Amino acid sequence: MKQIDMKLVALEAKKELSRREFFSFCNILHPKDYNKKRPHLVTLTTEMQDFYESDDDVFIVNLPP
Repeated sequence: MKQIDMKLVALEAKKELSRREFFSFCNILHPKDYNKKRPHLVTLTTEMQDFYESDDDVFIVNLPP
C-alpha cells in the first residue's frame, strides 16, 4: 500500500486555495509581506478579487499619501 505524503497534500491544498483567493496567491509569492498581521492587505486583496468577480466597470482605491 502506498503511503500518503502529507507535505505534498498540504502543498496542493495551498496551490488550490491560491487559485481561488487572491490573498492566498500573494501570500504564497511573498509570505513575509502578505500575512494576516497586515489586515489592510487582506482587505485590499479581498476587495480586488470581489471587483474582478463582479460586473462593475470601475474600481477606485483611496489611500492616504
